[in-house]
Amino acid sequence: MTIPYGPWHIVTNHYSYTLNITDVTQGIVTGTIQLTASDTYNISGSWDASTNKLTFTFSFPLNIGMGPFTVTASFTGYLFEGPGSALFQGPPGPASAPYRYLLAGTFQYMGTPYVHGWVARIN
Repeated sequence: MTIPYGPWHIVTNHYSYTLNITDVTQGIVTGTIQLTASDTYNISGSWDASTNKLTFTFSFPLNIGMGPFTVTASFTGYLFEGPGSALFQGPPGPASAPYRYLLAGTFQYMGTPYVHGWVARIN
């Protein structure tokens, strides 16, 4: 299966982001992730069509404590199809197709032992 290009709505840890997959060439994924209206970062990653596995990372600045730091987040997820009308009824609303492409997986901030979950959909 090929991963759909375009904007994915990601939900994780009480936050919503937009992952925009712009290209997959020979398994190399490029795109952006928008954390807020003014914070968009480039992603780099890979797509394995035989296992439907997406991995990507991105780095962003963080100003806390002793000064500015660069934080890198690493995401791993798997693509599958879910029921269209029975899933994700909140904004941006139901998809027009009878199914939805979904991603679900884990992410971790590099250098920390904590693993978190995430889920995403594309219309």
